[in-house]
Amino acid sequence: MVCHRPMLNLGFLVGLTTDQINLIQKILTKRVENANNVLFDIPISDDPIINQYVDEYYNRLVAEKQIDILVDKPKKEPYAIQNKDVTEIGAEWLSYQATEQLQIKNQ
Repeated sequence: MVCHRPMLNLGFLVGLTTDQINLIQKILTKRVENANNVLFDIPISDDPIINQYVDEYYNRLVAEKQIDILVDKPKKEPYAIQNKDVTEIGAEWLSYQATEQLQIKNQ
């Protein structure tokens, strides 16, 4: 079963051809898919009218919270734990595990 939810209804766009409307849809879809990934270039059109519609509808999707966009939050300083009496037991633990698995008993 295929389930989907319309995020935006363009309605009637007077003065645009079917190809222009399809191009708006494709560019808008790519832009929404890459909203949180800035590594990839978002396709744009040579037609300023198409770019205007894409920007308008994308901003509308963001304003109506139809898509999730990560917003850079101020970074908090991490809490640090400092300990002066540090003891490492890696070698001792490894030796203990080896003697236990080999079943060597202390005498």
